[in-house]
Amino acid sequence: MRPLALVCLLILLVPAGLRAEPRPLLSSPYGELCTTCEGYALCEPDAGQGDVQALLLHVQSLNFWQQVGTIWSWLRHLFAPVRPETRTTVLYRPADDGGWTPVEETRAVLDMGTQRIDYPGGWIDRRDGAWHDTGDRRIGHCVAVNGRELLSGSNE
Repeated sequence: MRPLALVCLLILLVPAGLRAEPRPLLSSPYGELCTTCEGYALCEPDAGQGDVQALLLHVQSLNFWQQVGTIWSWLRHLFAPVRPETRTTVLYRPADDGGWTPVEETRAVLDMGTQRIDYPGGWIDRRDGAWHDTGDRRIGHCVAVNGRELLSGSNE
């Protein structure tokens, strides 16, 4: 009887794994980026974009008081289930030495409702990674990366 139950369980689980939809950029399996997690997105320009440089976004974890505030945010989710979250974000550009150099600390809005990451210089579509400027023109593509590894040899 046990082998039959195991086979039935495998039959139920395998198709569920095949149907799994890809997660939005910089999100956890449970939804939004966790409060103690940080995320990195590497954006590279499409061919023919001229003066557009690559960009590395470092979306930082929430500080202590911001995490305390998530208790209130969680309660608000009962009435408005999809709310954007604003995070401190450091923007990096390629350095002359092949590494990355920080150019700006700003705020980015991660939104599961619109599936966007908005920052002052443009926005990223979280579904397909398309990178757009402030005029909504597609300028490149972004992917989640191990930013700590990329920055380990840079002038952070």
